[in-house]
Amino acid sequence: MATPTPYKDPEAASKGLTESFAPTTDAQKTAIANAAALVPGAAPASPAPSPIKVKRTVDTGADAAESYLSTFTAPKTADQIAEEMRRGSQGAIDAINKTYDDQVAAKGVIGQERLAQDNAISVLSGLTGSTEAGRTRGATIDKNDKEVQAVNNQRLLDLQSLYSQISKDARDEALKQREDATANANDIVARRTAAQGKAVENIKLMAQGGLVDFDSFKNSAANSEVYNHALEAVGGSEEALKGLFAVNRPKDQLVGSPVRVGDHFIQAYQNPLTGKIAYDTVQVPGGLPTEYKNFQKIGDNIVAIPDGWDGDMSKLKTIYAGSSIATTQAASQAAQQKNEALELAKELRSDTAVGKGSAVGASAAKLVPFGQALGWQGDRTAFEAKVASLKSNLTLDNLKLLKGAMSDKDLMFLNSIGSSLDTSMSEKAFNSELDRVIQKLESTGASASGGGNVVTAPDGQEVEIID
Repeated sequence: MATPTPYKDPEAASKGLTESFAPTTDAQKTAIANAAALVPGAAPASPAPSPIKVKRTVDTGADAAESYLSTFTAPKTADQIAEEMRRGSQGAIDAINKTYDDQVAAKGVIGQERLAQDNAISVLSGLTGSTEAGRTRGATIDKNDKEVQAVNNQRLLDLQSLYSQISKDARDEALKQREDATANANDIVARRTAAQGKAVENIKLMAQGGLVDFDSFKNSAANSEVYNHALEAVGGSEEALKGLFAVNRPKDQLVGSPVRVGDHFIQAYQNPLTGKIAYDTVQVPGGLPTEYKNFQKIGDNIVAIPDGWDGDMSKLKTIYAGSSIATTQAASQAAQQKNEALELAKELRSDTAVGKGSAVGASAAKLVPFGQALGWQGDRTAFEAKVASLKSNLTLDNLKLLKGAMSDKDLMFLNSIGSSLDTSMSEKAFNSELDRVIQKLESTGASASGGGNVVTAPDGQEVEIID
């Protein structure tokens, strides 16, 4: 007589294939605990202090010190920063969970089909209720369970990797915030620029993964902080951010050829997991003639090609240039450096500058007891501090931000003035040197020289694209 199978109820036997994942190992429990901290309604984190207020321009004297001390807020701790980063990464965490939830559901459907097939074979072969039928059914269920377990294990690896990166970034940011409290303005600007560059690279990696479309990234409430950070990294231009997604979309996901619809470039692509068709759109420059309906990606650029193109490279037009993001950031730094030096030079050159009469040349105010008795000492010290700030702005380390906007010869010219400028000069000589600084800076454009966009054509030739 056949031995009764312990799997009498197929529904009960397969139950759990699509149920919520239950952690068993310590690593799994840790990952789930981290995720639980992000669930709305969970215990709130300790309130974070207000952001550090870092002055971007040089201010001197006792008033500046008092202002700094009255507005300084202690840097955030690594734990507080990590909590903020976790909240900002909620969109990415949800996306990971959604991806693996879909895979678990798919495995559940496949598992049910396997069980149904196994049951049909047992019926047709007359083995229903036999030991062999029970063995094959048990093997099928074990296979289904292992596949679901493999998906959930991969989910945990991905989540744990994300949490580890958040923790590392939080520690790094906490350290940098402490350094910001005492760093000079140029060091801070350099770090901010490096952070922007890293943010742009992260956006590229996100787009290259092919799982995130721009509209979902922009409209997700959980992603708002991440989106705003990305927008800031590309200079606040939504079109630039769209362009980054478009030029970094994996080629194997593209569907058909890019087309022009009105004033937009449109490229269809297919999500590899959901199969959904979506579209990358980039606004074309105003005034682009209607015959420019064809597009090609060249490096980090999207280039428009006219109908019936005769091979003349000068007729190509760039509608998106990835290199322009870095150019914009460099131009912003150059303008800031130039304006700060120019404002200081003009302030020191003014005949009404407070403290100038007692600081420049052979002045009785430099005799410390005499100057203090007449109340001149504080004004002189403040003026000399501003001179020191201008000299700092004219060092080669700081002038390198103007490289491109100014020739190497002009940079050396300014540096030589900064090195020789001294309050021991006569007032006439001092003013003459400041006049030369002002004249040179005013004759320089506010941003690094740019010109047309340069792209590498398919034949390897570098071509300047005329917009």
